[in-house]
Amino acid sequence: MNAESFHRTPLKQKFDIIIRLICTLRFYGDNEELIPQFRKVAHEMDMTHQNLQFIWRNRNDIIERAKRKLPSAYLAQCHSLHYLKYQIIMLRMLDSLADRDYSKASTQDLLSYMRSITEMYFVENELKTIRQSVCAV
Repeated sequence: MNAESFHRTPLKQKFDIIIRLICTLRFYGDNEELIPQFRKVAHEMDMTHQNLQFIWRNRNDIIERAKRKLPSAYLAQCHSLHYLKYQIIMLRMLDSLADRDYSKASTQDLLSYMRSITEMYFVENELKTIRQSVCAV
């Protein structure tokens, strides 16, 4: 690999990626663990999904380093921006769920709706935890 093509991802971008990944947490199949949508975020950030998986595995260390090295105003602004975007998506989803006729829904559809609401709850809690951590700086 030549020196021109190699570069490290800046800490600001890593923190931004972590918040984006948290906002895309989803259950897949029968998996009980929330998994980010790596390919979606990789496409948005013009990066490889393997790089995002590496960042995700090291997220706690990256967040701690960001708290030490980046201005708290930047951390709060980055978090607030993605939190607001997530809130808009969540409200749209809840509006669409509110418009459905559940008396005619199949059991599979009801389980899918419950899963979506559970995902939203976990993402909301994860974002609040990050916010409290960032604001405690």
